[in-house]
Amino acid sequence: MKDYAGKTVLITGGLGFLGSTLVSELSSVDCRVVLLVREGSQVNIPEATPAEFSVVRGDIESAGPWEKALEGADVVFHFAAQTSARLADQAPMVDLYATVFPALYMLETCRRLQLQPTILFAGTVTQVGLPERLPVDETFQDNPSIMYDIHKLAVEKYLQFFSSTDGIPGVTLRLANVYGPGVQVSGKERGILNLMMQRALSGETLTIYGEGTPVRDYVYIDDVISAFLTAGLMGPKLMGNYFIIGTGVGTTILDAINQVADRAALITGARPPVEHVLPPDDLTSNSERDFIADSSLFQKSTGWSPQVTLSDGIDRSLRYFLEKHDQIVEKDQVK
Repeated sequence: MKDYAGKTVLITGGLGFLGSTLVSELSSVDCRVVLLVREGSQVNIPEATPAEFSVVRGDIESAGPWEKALEGADVVFHFAAQTSARLADQAPMVDLYATVFPALYMLETCRRLQLQPTILFAGTVTQVGLPERLPVDETFQDNPSIMYDIHKLAVEKYLQFFSSTDGIPGVTLRLANVYGPGVQVSGKERGILNLMMQRALSGETLTIYGEGTPVRDYVYIDDVISAFLTAGLMGPKLMGNYFIIGTGVGTTILDAINQVADRAALITGARPPVEHVLPPDDLTSNSERDFIADSSLFQKSTGWSPQVTLSDGIDRSLRYFLEKHDQIVEKDQVK
């Protein structure tokens, strides 16, 4: 973290799950943090911190705010995007404008002003499509099966193009299933593990689509932010590349949800019921895939490695959600 001292960092999507966690991390560093947000967004700036925060407001799907936002930026964490895979399939143009256009305007602004900040993009491991074998590494051929992944891949390709033609250090981290403390993830098909942990603490039924046999690689939010911060300092070395970020450990959805139920029972004294339900008709085509990440290339390139096991991550998350729930109850009682 000390290596970010004195740097100017631009964060898009700073109000979301990844962005808000990154903001919290950087607030402890003597750096300048610029948040690019939409008009009308409510922004809670951390107070009494070494970091200096500023906010740029505007429509990121146009050229308008980018010149001001990018001024003096050393590192850009580009997290702003439409997050619903279902919506992307149902309304491809909406997803195109929300995901691809902002990145292209950002890169065009950098080219026009001859700026070369290191740009980190949050991709997804599902860009590869439906893998025929596991684990998945960067040698796999990409064959995205849904619109959401096509547009994510398009942004990644733009980053690679501008890296090669204009020397802009662009790096994509393709993320496995991210979970952990933080703001509520938008989109009902996102952040399932977090949702189930919150349900478990309230004694609600935990639901699993079908048998719950698909395998996922669950990676804790702190490990993901650590990967981004590490890559942000090594942009020129990593530029033009993408890396798969996960733990290398596969867990079925059934086992993950049962772990949530078991760990929650240790806190509440009662194990929440687990129920198998029929999947919705609009479930995306890649929902039944199996996935395990091979992050060895990123580990060898940067020295990063995941530190939090699934059971430990669930425990940490449950404690966070319990504390957050207690704070809400306390505020309501005061009112």
